[in-house]
Amino acid sequence: NNAKGEYNVPAQPGQVTRLIVKLGQLRVGLLDATGKPVANTYVVVYTLKNDAGGNPIEDTEVASNYTDQTGIAQFNLTPGTYGIHVGQRVLKKVPIEAGRVTSSDGATAEVK
Repeated sequence: NNAKGEYNVPAQPGQVTRLIVKLGQLRVGLLDATGKPVANTYVVVYTLKNDAGGNPIEDTEVASNYTDQTGIAQFNLTPGTYGIHVGQRVLKKVPIEAGRVTSSDGATAEVK
């Protein structure tokens, strides 16, 4: 798995091939300085790769959405490490684990 939701599983003709993929969830929640939800903020999720110096940089966009009226944007993702853009902010090395929720306020991320 390369955190892009791609799996190579051989399937035999005439046989049923069962594939169970356990996803993790990324939940981005935004509040303004007064504690009110921030709606309509664009959130983009990227896979990461390393640059020539070994530092993580964005690779491929895998999901995007706007925060809703409660300030939340949610994504179901394959396990891996991602980068997210939340408005103008960039957060790298966001971990996604199968069956768990990673919460982010756009500045930090924590698996719960």
